[in-house]
Amino acid sequence: MRRLFISLIAVLALTNPLAWAQDNPPESTVLIDVRTPEEYAAGHITGALNMPYGDIVRLTAAAGMDRNTALALYCRSGRRSAIAESELRANGFVNVENLGAYEAVVETRRSCDTSNC
Repeated sequence: MRRLFISLIAVLALTNPLAWAQDNPPESTVLIDVRTPEEYAAGHITGALNMPYGDIVRLTAAAGMDRNTALALYCRSGRRSAIAESELRANGFVNVENLGAYEAVVETRRSCDTSNC
């Protein structure tokens, strides 16, 4: 329980998901980093929210995201984002995409920046 509380405090300190969700239209895709707050702090994709995979359902609800919100998830290797995707789908989310590994997403974004894809 203490670890959960500390993780929640760290998440809230690093980002404010509710404010972010309110400032973005519901049709836009929400990018979510499901790694630990420590991993997120060490480097993340600009604009990504940090919602550790073990708390993903509760944190998306706390941020006011409904089951139709488009979500794109990533983690270090793709395993935790796959678990988070499964949990979200089991809880009725219908528009969830697992982007996989952080480094691969960063590389894809880098190549898209140079080739305008």
